[in-house]
Amino acid sequence: MSANTFDPRDVPLPVEHWMRTHNTSRTTIWRWESQGLRILHVGGKRFIRPSDWNAFLESQHAKSKGAQP
Repeated sequence: MSANTFDPRDVPLPVEHWMRTHNTSRTTIWRWESQGLRILHVGGKRFIRPSDWNAFLESQHAKSKGAQP
């Protein structure tokens, strides 16, 4: 898919949406952002694309799998 192609399933959602639907705290989101979670900052609000959320969680899962003997 081209970078300029609009995908309605990948519309950025407010950080509060992710906190509410995944029972995640603001502190955890902040920590994940420092670990590489991509957060869009627009007009004082913060948004996360579903693709960025999934990519981050998959990368963290892969890291945890690699850390285990």
